[in-house]
Amino acid sequence: MSEVFIISDTHFGHSATFEVFKDKNNEPLRPFKSLDEMHETFITNWNSVVGDGDLVLHLGDVAFSGQAYDEIMPQLKGSKYLIRGNHDRFSEGRYRRYFNRILGVYIRDNYAFTHVPIHPDSGSRWIGNIHGHLHANKVMKKEYEPFWESGKGEYCGIAGEYPDPFYFNASCEQINYTPINFNTIRTNYYKEKLNEQT
Repeated sequence: MSEVFIISDTHFGHSATFEVFKDKNNEPLRPFKSLDEMHETFITNWNSVVGDGDLVLHLGDVAFSGQAYDEIMPQLKGSKYLIRGNHDRFSEGRYRRYFNRILGVYIRDNYAFTHVPIHPDSGSRWIGNIHGHLHANKVMKKEYEPFWESGKGEYCGIAGEYPDPFYFNASCEQINYTPINFNTIRTNYYKEKLNEQT
C-alpha cells in the first residue's frame, strides 16, 4: 500500500542558504559545507523512505536554481504534489515536469496542507495545519493566567508561550532533511485530536 510523505523548504540550489537560515544562537540551521553535500543528503534521505508508488506533498520553496531543480527532481522517488511557496517562481509548465499537481492548498483527511501557516481563525475547519515556511520556528500560542494584583486593584495576566498544537512545521530543518510520513504526524503529533473524534 502506498504511503504519503511531506517535506517543505528544500531550497535546492540556494547558495546563500547556509548564511540566511540561522537558529536562535545565530548558528547555521543547515549543517552542510556545500550545495553538493546538501543536495546529496536530500536525495539519499528522500529515497531511503519514499518508494516509487508513494505520494510526496512538497509544501513549497522547492528550488532557487533551475539547473539544480532539473538535476535533482528526476532522482527523487514517488509521485509528487507541489503546494506552491513564496519562492516557487518558475513557470507552471516547468513545475509540471516533475509534479503531478500544483496547488495553493491541499486538503486531505481533514488536514490543511499549506506553505505559509493558515490564520488561526480558520483553524476550526480542520484537525490541523501541516505547513512549511518557518524553517526553525514554530507557530506559538500565548496563554494568559488571570490573577488579582492588589497593588493595581485589577486583574492581570502572565503570558506563557508554547507551540500551538494545531500546527505542524514540516520545514526540512524540523524533520532531519527527510520526508516525514503523514501517518507518523497523525499518530504522534495529532494523537489527542484523533482520539477526540472517535
